[in-house]
Amino acid sequence: MFIFLICSVGFSQTNNSGNVPISDLGDNNPTYAQSEPRVSSNVETITISSLGGENNPTHAQSEPRVYSDARTIPIPGTSDYKQGFENLVSIPFIPNQNGAGSDDCTGATDVFAGETYVGNTGDYTDTGGNAAPDVWYAYSGAAGAVTLSLCDGATDYDSYLRVFDACGGTEIASNDDSCSLQSELEFTADGTSTYYIMVEGYGSGSGNYSLSVSVLSPGGGDTCDGAYPVVSGETYVGDTSTMTDTGSNPSPDAWYSYNGAAGDVTLSLCDGATDYDSYLRVFDACGGTEIASNDDSCSLQSEIVFAADAGATYYIMVEGYSSSSGNFSLAVSVEEEEEEEWGPCENGTTSNAFENGYSGPICN
Repeated sequence: MFIFLICSVGFSQTNNSGNVPISDLGDNNPTYAQSEPRVSSNVETITISSLGGENNPTHAQSEPRVYSDARTIPIPGTSDYKQGFENLVSIPFIPNQNGAGSDDCTGATDVFAGETYVGNTGDYTDTGGNAAPDVWYAYSGAAGAVTLSLCDGATDYDSYLRVFDACGGTEIASNDDSCSLQSELEFTADGTSTYYIMVEGYGSGSGNYSLSVSVLSPGGGDTCDGAYPVVSGETYVGDTSTMTDTGSNPSPDAWYSYNGAAGDVTLSLCDGATDYDSYLRVFDACGGTEIASNDDSCSLQSEIVFAADAGATYYIMVEGYSSSSGNFSLAVSVEEEEEEEWGPCENGTTSNAFENGYSGPICN
C-alpha cells in the first residue's frame, strides 16, 4: 500500500527536456517524475525542483505501467481513490553532464573515436589510483593507436589519465603532465578487447575535464581528417561495416592517406579478400577534388592507378557501390619515377647548366 500511495501523490509529465516541478508535499515523501507514463527518452535533461520539507529523496520514474484492470487504491482518511501502477522502478536522478562517465569501472561509459567527453571529477568518488575522485570510460572500438587527450584547454585542474585492460586488471598506460598540468596518452587497441579509462587528478586534485578520443587504425580512419597513412608494399585490411558514411555513395567508408615517393600509385582490392561490391576514390585534399575513382576493375572489386607528386598528400576512400559494405584488403604499390642518368662527355669534362628547357650536365 505504501509504495503505491507515494507514487500516486503527485507527478507531472515531461517530453524530453525541461523542468518537472512537483508541489510541496511536506516531509518524508519520496517523489517520482512520470511521463506518458514512461519517463522521458532523455532522462538526463529532467530537473526536479525543490519539494520543501525534509528527507525527500528525488528520483526519476522508470517505465511505470497502469494496471490493465485499472484497479484503484483507497487514500486513508478520505473517501477518495487513486489510480494504481505496476512495475514501478525508481532510479536515482542524475543531471545531464554532456556524456560524463561513470563513478565505477564496471559501469564505464563507452567512448568513440572523434568524440569529446566533458564532466567534473568532483562529482565522483575515489575508486583507486591517486587519492583523487575519478571517472570511468571504456573503449572497445577499432584496432589501432588510441589517443586520449585532456589538452584542449578545457581541463582546469592537474589531471591524471590511466588505462586498464580490465576492471581491477593491469594498468597498460598512464600519464600525468603531457601538456602543462594536463594529461595525454596513447595505447594500442587490438580491435576485440575493451579498455577501461580512468580520468582522475594528480594528488587529490579534481575539476572540470574535457576528454577527446582519436584512433589511428590500420583498418582505416572513420573520417578523412583521421586517415591512416599507407606506404608502398603493404596491405591494409578492415571492415567498412564498422565505419560511417562520410560522403559519395550511401555506404560506410574507410580513409587512408598517401604521402610518399613520386610515381604511379596502384591501389588494389583485387587479392580476393574483399568480400563485397567495393568502390575506390582518391582526393587531393579532405573536401578537395576527386582525382581518381574505380568501381569494378576485377569482378565487383576495385583497383586504380594515379600519379603522385613528391611531397603531396593524397586521401583514399574505400567504400562500397551503392550502400554495400564488408571486409576489404587494400594493397598499395608504387612505381617510382626514375631520374634520368647522364652519360660521360666524350672529352671527359662537364658543367651543370640549365639550357633549352632542361637541366643537367652540359658537355664542354
